[in-house]
Amino acid sequence: MCTVSRKSQIAQECWDKSLHCWGTAELLRIRANFMNNLIKGQTYAGVAIPVFIGMLVLCFNFKDDFFYTIKIVFSILNIPFILFSLWTIVWKWQDGYITLSRANDEHLVLSEKFKDLAHRINSSPIPTLNEIEREYDSLKREDEILTQKIKELNISECEKRYAMRFALRQFQRECVGCGQVPKNLISTDCPVCGQFKFCFNFLGGKIYDAKHRVST
Repeated sequence: MCTVSRKSQIAQECWDKSLHCWGTAELLRIRANFMNNLIKGQTYAGVAIPVFIGMLVLCFNFKDDFFYTIKIVFSILNIPFILFSLWTIVWKWQDGYITLSRANDEHLVLSEKFKDLAHRINSSPIPTLNEIEREYDSLKREDEILTQKIKELNISECEKRYAMRFALRQFQRECVGCGQVPKNLISTDCPVCGQFKFCFNFLGGKIYDAKHRVST
């Protein structure tokens, strides 16, 4: 393969990988935000109920029997939140949120690196083929490491299709499945950038409803 053809090939592969990293970063952002909201909700509920009981005691002069009943009722209501708090601790949700946020940043940075290399291949001064391949190999190794890190997330196929549509819209690229440049995030029948209606992923925090519209 001649030098010019090889450079063009690498540039195209860089654009493809930049697009892929951008879409993956969006999924990681969604999951991180959803997990953060759950953690905040659990923290708020754990504090709000005891404070509410305390305020009732301070503001009203309840009889002992009535106050005892109030305590019993709110203690029972607090049991699910206590169990949920234990669940978040055991499953290390805070650590998971930090990991997702960091992975999101790493994928965004890597996306920009691939994009930058693609631009420089066709810019002046044009780097040599050896320089291009050396940098490209380094970025591919970085991409492989990040891919291994997120394998345990078990990203669903419908999430991947949503990520593809999100990235195609951002990069203004045609989908290989339907040949269209996505203008929105509404699901279609395309097997590549659509078919994500009714898709619900608890950890991802996204619901795709019957109207094909994305909600968070």
